[in-house]
Amino acid sequence: MVYELSRIICRLVFFFCFRWEVYGRENILGAKGGIIAVNHTSFLDPALVGVPIPGGIYYMAKKELFENRLAGWYFRKLHAIPLDRDKPSITMLKKLINLVREGNLVLMFPEGTRSTDGSLGKGRGGVGMLAAKSRATIYPCYIMGAGDALPKGGGFFRPGKIRVTFGRPTRYDKLYDSTPSKRAYEEISRSIMGEIAKLKKSMQDMLVPVKARNGQSR
Repeated sequence: MVYELSRIICRLVFFFCFRWEVYGRENILGAKGGIIAVNHTSFLDPALVGVPIPGGIYYMAKKELFENRLAGWYFRKLHAIPLDRDKPSITMLKKLINLVREGNLVLMFPEGTRSTDGSLGKGRGGVGMLAAKSRATIYPCYIMGAGDALPKGGGFFRPGKIRVTFGRPTRYDKLYDSTPSKRAYEEISRSIMGEIAKLKKSMQDMLVPVKARNGQSR
């Protein structure tokens, strides 16, 4: 009930404040047992990804958000999982693996931290390790405009345009079947970031004609 009500409110806010658009939703509808891998520029990102998906997603949030009892209760209702960024644990990894194996969607940011300028960073090995150990299907996703609407360190929303695009699901079975190693995990993460980069380019290419038409109209 709390989750669904929050989805409705967020949908209205995103639509009216950010002229929110979602592309490739058919690639994620009905998805089960996978990792949604997305670029990270804003605190809004989990909601921007989760709202279009019936049934919801799970994601990690810094443990400080759970220190207040009421806030902690609310974030848990939103399927957020407390994360100690200074001490990642095996227990956390096992929990995420079990969520994927049980048919849930887990949101991951391969870059590990928010970008301040919208550029894509290097994928870290963590998402590769989770993908390999859970043998997850990967659902790449790219968000454009969230960093302008609520940038890192920003305390207030800024009206703007936000677009979210979901790519086709992909798997890395050859790497999953290889000997577990840091190198294999990093290769998976690099491949995932490559898919996100393709979505970014596709979005930019789509917007070129729009900008050209706007320029001609002036």
